[in-house]
Amino acid sequence: MRAVTLLLALATLAAASVFAGCTTAVTQGTIEGTVFDDSQKPIAQAWVTVRQGAHEYAKVPTDSAGKYRVTNLVPGTYDVRAFPPAGRLDGLMPDGPYPVNVRAGGTSVRNFYLPSIFP
Repeated sequence: MRAVTLLLALATLAAASVFAGCTTAVTQGTIEGTVFDDSQKPIAQAWVTVRQGAHEYAKVPTDSAGKYRVTNLVPGTYDVRAFPPAGRLDGLMPDGPYPVNVRAGGTSVRNFYLPSIFP
């Protein structure tokens, strides 16, 4: 009898952890996009920051196609900004910050265009 009770308790805990994981994914959101230069070429290794007030939630680099993705954000409005890659000397300037609204279970898209200081 104790073995059956123990098995039922373990099965209940396992089911609860599976459902808890599903709930978390649905209650959080994502921000994603692409960082371009002013000639609309994607920029690899640019940096994108996601902030809310003084708190920085994420700082992520773009991939080789200029894309970034920030997941597991609690619903709300975030200030998102893009910066040129460190050490890049062609005069690219940051873009943003822009307010981005994150919804539970949703994906918000924010692209960036880093202007050059050179004509």
